[in-house]
Amino acid sequence: MPADQELNSVLMRRQEINEALDNGDSVKVTYRVINVYTEFHEFSRKEIKQYEAVFKNFVKAKRLPYYSIIDTNSFGI
Repeated sequence: MPADQELNSVLMRRQEINEALDNGDSVKVTYRVINVYTEFHEFSRKEIKQYEAVFKNFVKAKRLPYYSIIDTNSFGI
């Protein structure tokens, strides 16, 4: 999907969420599975695993729940 179409779909979803919340409706949480190895082809698998380890250590240090960081609704997806 081209970047402009992807951005448009994200913004439309965000607008629908905002309108639903303004009307007092509930919003269905959506999650999208992303394969990081294909998404970031410029990094090797070893590098991605190292970055994931650093990220998980950061989450532990901050005592943040892992799921709150990757919640797609916070990104408007």
